[in-house]
Amino acid sequence: MAWVEILPGFESLFRKAGRESAPSFLDWTGILVNKHRHREVEQVLLESPGIGVPHPGACSFFLKKEHAVSWHDRLRNAWHGFGWCSTAVREAALLQALHAAGIGCPEVAALGESGRHAFVLLRDHADMTELR
Repeated sequence: MAWVEILPGFESLFRKAGRESAPSFLDWTGILVNKHRHREVEQVLLESPGIGVPHPGACSFFLKKEHAVSWHDRLRNAWHGFGWCSTAVREAALLQALHAAGIGCPEVAALGESGRHAFVLLRDHADMTELR
């Protein structure tokens, strides 16, 4: 069963771009930033409707995709108190809790699942520093 949750403040932005379902987010491609066996991170741009090419006003996001969510991952997340969910959804829940507690972290824009695929979409902030 496919579902998507678009957080407040982002609904109209994604509606205008036609991104209102989990498959539309999972099919979104961009610049590959990192890749693992079942997970990848891409930097994606949301262009204004009708323009079709990136421009200075485009919104930048990091799209984290899981390609093979296993029952083992879901069971582990349930055991840790996050419910029967993917690791991407667990990450989104943690980031939202940190944000609510006033701790600086990436802003979650959307999350969802479709079959064995899942994603979390994070807003790109130019003023953040990588800690590695």
